[in-house]
Amino acid sequence: MRIVTLQKRCLWPLLLLTACAPAEQQTQQVWPAPAEATAWQGYELAGIGGMSVQGATAERWLVLRCVSQPERRLERDYWPGADWDGGAEWTGESVTYQPSNSHPAVKPYTFTLEEAQRRLGCGD
Repeated sequence: MRIVTLQKRCLWPLLLLTACAPAEQQTQQVWPAPAEATAWQGYELAGIGGMSVQGATAERWLVLRCVSQPERRLERDYWPGADWDGGAEWTGESVTYQPSNSHPAVKPYTFTLEEAQRRLGCGD
């Protein structure tokens, strides 16, 4: 996992054909923190797809970001299956992306509140 502020990506197939080209990131799904998750106010979980030159989804990331400054974020390479049809479970200690049952091989992923506050500090 890494903190990301730049939007450029090098796509391996493009590297072979055209050197290094950036992927265009598109937000495909957003799960804002619910009002009852008070410690998570100012954060949102997002499913991001990187689009290749031909318009196909080339890469995908699960992103925890600040609502007011989306460039402040933690991202993880993550393949959600055919689509971002799962959901986010917010607790006092963590937020977990839970994939739908239609993709049993896809595992959930969790960001902890401690990590989010230490590395992002969106609620500050």
